[in-house]
Amino acid sequence: MEGPTPVSALIHAATMVTAGVYLILRTAAIVEYTPVAISILLIIGSLTALYGSLTACWQNDIKKIIAYSTCSQLGYMFVACGLSIYTTSIYHLFNHAFFKAGLFLASGIIIHSLSEEQDIRRLGSLRGKLPIVYVMFLIGSLSLSGFSFTSGFYSKDLILSISGTEGVLLKGSFVFLILNIAAAFSALYSLRLIKYTFFSDIRYFKASARNYHPTNKFTYNILIVLSLLSIVSGYVFERLFRPGSLMFNDVFLSDRLVTHSIELEFIPLWIRVIPLYILIVILIIIQCYSWASTEYGNYVNFIRIQKFFIGRGYFDVVYNKYLVVGI
Repeated sequence: MEGPTPVSALIHAATMVTAGVYLILRTAAIVEYTPVAISILLIIGSLTALYGSLTACWQNDIKKIIAYSTCSQLGYMFVACGLSIYTTSIYHLFNHAFFKAGLFLASGIIIHSLSEEQDIRRLGSLRGKLPIVYVMFLIGSLSLSGFSFTSGFYSKDLILSISGTEGVLLKGSFVFLILNIAAAFSALYSLRLIKYTFFSDIRYFKASARNYHPTNKFTYNILIVLSLLSIVSGYVFERLFRPGSLMFNDVFLSDRLVTHSIELEFIPLWIRVIPLYILIVILIIIQCYSWASTEYGNYVNFIRIQKFFIGRGYFDVVYNKYLVVGI
């Protein structure tokens, strides 16, 4: 996210951040016969998905929000590897590339048009000035949130569903619950990003408005292609990434994979609607806490939580202070 935006789009969609998932996929034959490694993948993957989505909710830099969104989505891919559905992990990686590259390039157009302004608190009402970018952001955010029949829905929802099958649920309901909470927060930070950037009152500086200049048409053509793929790639390429498909054949079809495929067809209704219940509960908690803070002035705990996530969990501080300097 620190580099030029087109480079960020390429890195987050196809190269550097996907290297870890690719490594697990290439070593699947080893991982599959290592129960400890599978457990680590499930736990670390689910916590990463939650950490990325929560951190994205508290960021104000438009590129950092999208970058931590990538962090969250990588968690889903690792969980898929831990569930032995390796082709589904590739499937989500593939679909994710289109809408994440589109979101980064769209944010790059906003930053470029408004004289390098990246703070979403200083944006607002851009849907009139940048309608194509607004549509791309909307499509990308819906796909990221797993909205029905977008590309993200086909792969992300499949990972969530398989993590909720009876066999997995009895052993690891923790993973299923954490992933669904992360999915709820994914929808929240996506809506927050769209609201601040395109719908709220104009807050950018006069200098930014005075120096406003549109981007060349070539970039818009790329955005249109990416937005179309963000809608149709999940449906069009579903058969290609089906477990046991000829193109991306699994190293093997494990017993766990066969079990998941059968149990997926018999998930009870109450498990299917858990994500909806979680989202409603989170919205009620946020609203009640906001009301209590306003009513009684109790901001202490709220500020502590805010500082933790604005500081990105202090991972960079610990890494630089103790690992880099110490070692």
